[in-house]
Amino acid sequence: MRCPCGCGDTIELLLVAEAKPRWDITIDRQYRPSIVPSVWRSSGCKAHFWISKGRVHWCS
Repeated sequence: MRCPCGCGDTIELLLVAEAKPRWDITIDRQYRPSIVPSVWRSSGCKAHFWISKGRVHWCS
């Protein structure tokens, strides 16, 4: 996915059970994704955010 901060970087999140770190994604009835845990970029723009029900929630 593209970083929601607007920097244009591509973010790859590992979803397979054996990966570390890894994320879980769920899709609700309206096809909105939620991703846990939060995404915290350690380089580049250093964005830190959650995606819940298709919306980006920024961590402060």
